[in-house]
Amino acid sequence: MTRRGDYPHWVLAIAEVLREAFAVDGVIVGIPVEGNAEPLFPLGLAGLLDSARSAGACSLQRAGYARDVGHIADDPRNALVCVVLTDAQHFQQEGSIELRADGGPACHLAVAVERALQCGSGSIELEAIWRYRGRTNRLTWRCALKDHSVARSMDAAAARLTDLVAHVVRRLEPTSEASPTVSCLVPDVPPLAARGGNLGRAFRHMVHRLTAHDQWAFRVYQNLIPDQLWPTAGNQFIDFVPPIDKIWADPFVARDGNLLWVFFEEDSIKSPKGRIVCVSIDQSGRCSEPVVVLEDASHLSYPQVFKCDGQWLMLPESGARGDLVLYRAKKFPFEWEPVADLLQQVRLADATLHRNNAGWWLTASGVGSISGNSCDESPYDMRLYDSLHVYHSSSLTHGWQPVSLNPLRVDAATSRPAGPWFQWQGEWIRPVQDCRGRYGRAVHLLAVESISTQGINERLLATLGGGGRTNCVHTYSRVGGDLAIDWNAWRFRSDLFRSPVGATFEFQRHDAVEIQAR
Repeated sequence: MTRRGDYPHWVLAIAEVLREAFAVDGVIVGIPVEGNAEPLFPLGLAGLLDSARSAGACSLQRAGYARDVGHIADDPRNALVCVVLTDAQHFQQEGSIELRADGGPACHLAVAVERALQCGSGSIELEAIWRYRGRTNRLTWRCALKDHSVARSMDAAAARLTDLVAHVVRRLEPTSEASPTVSCLVPDVPPLAARGGNLGRAFRHMVHRLTAHDQWAFRVYQNLIPDQLWPTAGNQFIDFVPPIDKIWADPFVARDGNLLWVFFEEDSIKSPKGRIVCVSIDQSGRCSEPVVVLEDASHLSYPQVFKCDGQWLMLPESGARGDLVLYRAKKFPFEWEPVADLLQQVRLADATLHRNNAGWWLTASGVGSISGNSCDESPYDMRLYDSLHVYHSSSLTHGWQPVSLNPLRVDAATSRPAGPWFQWQGEWIRPVQDCRGRYGRAVHLLAVESISTQGINERLLATLGGGGRTNCVHTYSRVGGDLAIDWNAWRFRSDLFRSPVGATFEFQRHDAVEIQAR
């Protein structure tokens, strides 16, 4: 740990998970530290910058003292379950859970977080190794970090580590059956470039926050040929850029006759609460004025619009409200009414529907509230960025059930949906957001090789990211030959420094040597 008997909040949070699961008080074993111990807040200059912004890592705060029984071998041999945060080379008993952070013992979690930020990886690898019923099992999660805040990154990693323990404990409870077989192949995604180190990124982010807005806009293409994953230089496009105080994001396309309708989230920078807006585009490229088509007392976004059995339907994100409601068009596209509550008491982000021969599937990113431990209670908890939850039903409007042991995957690069599934060369493609280092840094296109109630397997096909002034991209909405993508850039607050608005992108195929940039 850090010092004998002196434990940070995240360690006691893990102990609380075990206490709630097994209804008994456990013992935290203090490990004497020889020589100079690692400092309790070993986060360097970037950590000091966080402290100057009153943003210390609450997970590292001292949360009290626990009974210390000395050497690790003196007490826990008869424990029902033991979580090991130090080197477990000499402690590998049945029912033990060994936790590791980026290849090292979990007791050095804070150091591992800082190193991950320094190298610009944008995520940290958390691993649980548990021994149960004569078998050794492993589970690896890749937690999203915040590249401009060491404190928030540490809190996210600590909360995710606690969630990982709770996830494993569900398989170890005395009343549970043997762990179900779950197949979830995590695609191998190359690292993203990061410049300036964690201090440089934190300083750059602070300057931007003082001088500019982090603003989203979107671009629409029409009449792409089926084999085009990304437009060529000859394809015409339309950029939709909002006023300086607005955000336009999450565009979804829906074609009705000769008109292409684009539904998107409109948000206010001053008082953020999303609502659903739409515009129309005709074949010559003429656009209508934006019209609000759905608004609620809570935040709405990510409006997946699709046609099913002759009816237009919409599934917007309403995670702040804690449910998932399907809407039907009374008068397309301007009037909508709720038709079914798909899920209740859930916090899901960017829920996306897909239907195949086995029925309906819903993929979403959701907060890993298995443990209920988090220092971030906002709707933008970073655990919304890195987990994949899957639900299945034979009917669209009812009977939705989670697959085995959600979250099915925790990986900051390939979990959160980024648009509707679409077909390409006979395969179903699932767009996902890469949230390593920041929210929605890039989009990956994953070819779905299989999906069932036992898991999902995918492979990486292509990556779309920003170039030049474009910071990132987080939606790829493709229906037939129509494509909408959103993009993010900094725009100065003052009219004196108002810069021209434009976007550039980099598209890379991973199954062929091909890079296109515009």
